[in-house]
Amino acid sequence: MKTLAEKLAYNETQKGGFSRGYCAGVRFYQSYGKGGAPIDKKKHNQYIDDMSAGAKKHSYCKGFMCGIRDAANERKSKVIASSLNAAAKSITGKKKK
Repeated sequence: MKTLAEKLAYNETQKGGFSRGYCAGVRFYQSYGKGGAPIDKKKHNQYIDDMSAGAKKHSYCKGFMCGIRDAANERKSKVIASSLNAAAKSITGKKKK
């Protein structure tokens, strides 16, 4: 399975609507909450809802939603891996009485 970085690099070389939407979706998801700028969650969620509604008709919107999905899945896998590592350390780090 390809990593998000590999998928993003591939889609950056393509010229279609799906590829452009994919790259935009990944950047949109990864930039959320970065830089200390205030976030309008309502507008953010409305934009995603609009893209989701258009995904059946427009390849750009479909690519955007796929980019968000892949970026979210990568973040989730990193969170799960780090929590499993922390749990393993806490189990092996316990002192015996």
